[in-house]
Amino acid sequence: MTKENPLLNQDIEQRIQEARYQKGETEKSKRSIFYLILVCLVTLSVLLSLLRYLI
Repeated sequence: MTKENPLLNQDIEQRIQEARYQKGETEKSKRSIFYLILVCLVTLSVLLSLLRYLI
């Protein structure tokens, strides 16, 4: 009878788990130009309305 090697068994299990796991492609979180323009316009409108109340 052969002795069981726990480190070898652990390594085999880890390799099986890595082979089963499929990494998804990472998506870049690039914001669209439309979103940036919209944020700028809203910010400008809020600032101008606040500036109008101060003057």
